[in-house]
Amino acid sequence: MVLPSAILLKGSVLSRNRLLLILLLAISLIAAACGDDDGGDGGDDGETTTTVEATDDAFGDDGLDGSDDGSVDDQCEGVALEATGTGVTEDTLTVFVMADTGFELAPGLFQGSIDGARAWADKVNAEGGLACREVELIEFDSALSAVETENGFLNACDTSLAMVGSTALSITDAKTIEGCGIADIPERSVVGAHACSPNVFLVAGENGSCPYSGEGPRDFELAQGGPQWILDNELGGGPVEGTFVIPSDLPQTVNATVVLAEGLNQIGVNTFPDGEFGMSGLAEQAQYGAIIQYMNANDVKWAGMGSNDQAMLKYRNEAAAQNFDNEGVVWVCQLACYTPQLLEQGGKNVEGTYVYLPFLPHDETDTNENLATFIDSIDDPFPPSWAATSFASGLAFEQAVEDIVATDGPNAVTREAVLEGMANLTDFSADGWLTSANLADKSTSNCFVVVQVEDGEFVRRFPEERGTLECSDTTTSIKGLDSAERYQG
Repeated sequence: MVLPSAILLKGSVLSRNRLLLILLLAISLIAAACGDDDGGDGGDDGETTTTVEATDDAFGDDGLDGSDDGSVDDQCEGVALEATGTGVTEDTLTVFVMADTGFELAPGLFQGSIDGARAWADKVNAEGGLACREVELIEFDSALSAVETENGFLNACDTSLAMVGSTALSITDAKTIEGCGIADIPERSVVGAHACSPNVFLVAGENGSCPYSGEGPRDFELAQGGPQWILDNELGGGPVEGTFVIPSDLPQTVNATVVLAEGLNQIGVNTFPDGEFGMSGLAEQAQYGAIIQYMNANDVKWAGMGSNDQAMLKYRNEAAAQNFDNEGVVWVCQLACYTPQLLEQGGKNVEGTYVYLPFLPHDETDTNENLATFIDSIDDPFPPSWAATSFASGLAFEQAVEDIVATDGPNAVTREAVLEGMANLTDFSADGWLTSANLADKSTSNCFVVVQVEDGEFVRRFPEERGTLECSDTTTSIKGLDSAERYQG
């Protein structure tokens, strides 16, 4: 049976110059934050509809799985399904995903978030549905625009039970979703005023204190297991001299990555102030030459990247062009460098680069059922990291709904019940696929995997056992940090 489970609503596009600037920074903002108009219907003129196929025998005539394999709860049998509120009809359960995707200069930049949510909806429908209903997924292009992002929120309020797996960088706050009472389980949030909302539930966690207005000093609690392991095992511990590249074009990218730089300083990687370099997303490779010269002059042992894989490629290629001696130097990046592009485009110049991950590597599907289901559902052996977190956000929502059905039946699924159910998920890890998150207080455990580029592949370094995450007590408490004030450029 073919299900109408993905509806695409297209928003408008930003001006060409501003769009280009933001595109080059977007990945770095996502990585760094891991750890901050008018209404309307958001583009009916550009609305198109796509369909997603479920397994042919997943549903019977009544939309339910007719098998006895246990894929649909016994609570569905004999129940007259009702429309319980927005997004829940007798037949369907509608959820909403929003991402910055439709760009002339870089189409599909955050398509991975859409793909991850769609893969989750496919998986659920193939298994027989959720709350005895088919899952319909509405997809919305927020277009890196505050106006279109707000239009997305308004659409979600009008149509859906919950938002799942979104990646939208132009969010300003959560007033709209709080006003209509919808839960938002995003791929991640990069704006404190949104992340701190009681309606927002983060499988990737939030490293800043709440509540937060969006400006001024803030406390942070950083998980430092990955950097600490690299520092101890490669360099024998700190203190060491270091550098850290901060994507400098937008306040959001500066604020998010300055926090990470301060965290490195507190574990013994001395980057402040002269070793922190603001670098535009428009920077050419040669502009990294000043950092290489600083490294030579100051016996730098830690070369840190707060931006994305393309920035790391320029950094390492310029080091090679200047015949920089890598002996005794560690090159360290975050999640945004865990891409096939780093390997394919970097070649020998990126050998030895470390990346620390909050989830199991993509090639360990034999060790974790949820990881295997994700890779199989998305049909991509190396999807972007935000696709993984988007899929995991769907799993968290699915668990909350299943808990509601198990306790009160399929007609108890409402927005209010989902908000309560999401807040009950205090130890969510997708069965060990990713670091555990408390969705009620927005914290995560400090669990990680360290991988390193070797012979053109990402190779697990720590912990050594496949299918495992290392959970560490190493955290850094940062009190009263005003990132904008601390930034040295």
